[in-house]
Amino acid sequence: MTKILKTLIPHTIIKLLFIFFIFTTSAKTECVNLNKNINFEDKAIDIIEFKINNERSFLANVSKKLINNSYNLSKKKYLSEVEVIYKDSSRCLFNARLRPHGDINDHIELINGMPISSIRVNLKKGNIKNITRFILFRPKARNYDNEIFTSTFLSEIGILSPRTFKVKVKLHGVVSEFLFQENIKKEFLE
Repeated sequence: MTKILKTLIPHTIIKLLFIFFIFTTSAKTECVNLNKNINFEDKAIDIIEFKINNERSFLANVSKKLINNSYNLSKKKYLSEVEVIYKDSSRCLFNARLRPHGDINDHIELINGMPISSIRVNLKKGNIKNITRFILFRPKARNYDNEIFTSTFLSEIGILSPRTFKVKVKLHGVVSEFLFQENIKKEFLE
């Protein structure tokens, strides 16, 4: 009986360590700042940078929509690394799934020869201002600053409204302005 236990215990420990390693490294959230007791919810965002794993496929999908008005954007999701850089130079790094957003051409613009579209983002772990799911809209798709005014006004008079604000985004090496809007999901209602 002791021989069986001696052989089973090491194998069980190895399996448990392997499972623990898989679950603890699957999603990445790293925030770098000298002050460990910092509240990132109140910090002003300088820029959000995206590094899409299969960027070529993403660009092909968006380009097809730009060229052919009747083509619907694929609902395929792409893995990405999202880096949020705050005004005080602190940074947070997240793993996310994203996809192009919008069926009408006002969600896509050609900037410096690069098709830039609105995108829907789902952070796997962590949050940006307590938001895990959000949409980055091209400003013309939401009538520019009117969307920010409307959502702020509705919030102020006590009506549920998704948080919306301007943010600089670096996507495909191009820096441009987007409207960051909380996605209306379970977290929004809570």
